[in-house]
Amino acid sequence: MMRDILRTLGASCILAGGILYFTTDNPEVSNPDVLQFQEEVNKLKSELAKTKEELAIAQTKSSAEKSDVKAEPEVIEDVVESILIIEGGSTSTVVATSLEGLGIIQDAKAFDDYLTDRELTGKIQIGEYLLNSSMDFQTISKKITKVK
Repeated sequence: MMRDILRTLGASCILAGGILYFTTDNPEVSNPDVLQFQEEVNKLKSELAKTKEELAIAQTKSSAEKSDVKAEPEVIEDVVESILIIEGGSTSTVVATSLEGLGIIQDAKAFDDYLTDRELTGKIQIGEYLLNSSMDFQTISKKITKVK
């Protein structure tokens, strides 16, 4: 008897939920604020697309104008000078990354590979070194591997 009552109650809950699901209006579709927001979003998307097209046209014109103008020599960057501090336990990778961070070298991996190829990774000395960006890998490696 109790089993039949629980089955009937469960079936009626499922039936009521289904009726409510299919008969109530979707608030997202009928809410005027949501519809207005969706219209504004669509309007902004179309304006963005127009702006992208105009930008592409402007860039095309700009590159065409640049090809007509004779190229001027590039200005050489200023020399960056900095002090590199090498602490105990620093690996060649850490040193190379520090040099790149200071602006002394452009590519830390290339410098690390340079040190590895010449078997200088274990010869790096602890200390402070005044270096600048005009130095090549060989000059830098001589400074940081030389015993003081």
